[in-house]
Amino acid sequence: MFVDHLSMPAAAKSLRREVLIGLTTVIIIFVLAVAIGMVRNGVPSSASALAESVVPMLLVCAAASVMAYRIIGKRFREFLQIAAEREQFFMGIVDACEQPCSVTAIGKPGDKEWRWLYVNGPVQAAFKKPLGHFLDKFCHNWGANICKTGNCGRECLNCGKPEA
Repeated sequence: MFVDHLSMPAAAKSLRREVLIGLTTVIIIFVLAVAIGMVRNGVPSSASALAESVVPMLLVCAAASVMAYRIIGKRFREFLQIAAEREQFFMGIVDACEQPCSVTAIGKPGDKEWRWLYVNGPVQAAFKKPLGHFLDKFCHNWGANICKTGNCGRECLNCGKPEA
């Protein structure tokens, strides 16, 4: 599968559309089933009559829900596949660099610190640590003289400077 910068948003949009279609279908089927039951049997006058007319409609809705969730599950698996392929694609680019390289991003919601998402082999060799040691740690753990200063690449990016 071809991976580009548009693949993830397109997959997310497709998944969102499928969820909305599935939910809308279930609601429409339920409303139609209730309406058909009332036209066919008249408006129920007792709780038992209401139960007799609603139970078959609920079964129809349950069947529609199962179909909708199967479609949503298929789309979600496609979304995860695209994400995994995209991750492998970008990890391959970073791994191809002979110099120490890392990929960072803002961590958890509300967090202002940049954290490592990935580091290549030369970084792991320099620190003599496996990849798992770096993941989700602050990038200023590099310990470089520009870390936590205005000359940090991320700080320069935030200030609109194209170069560090």
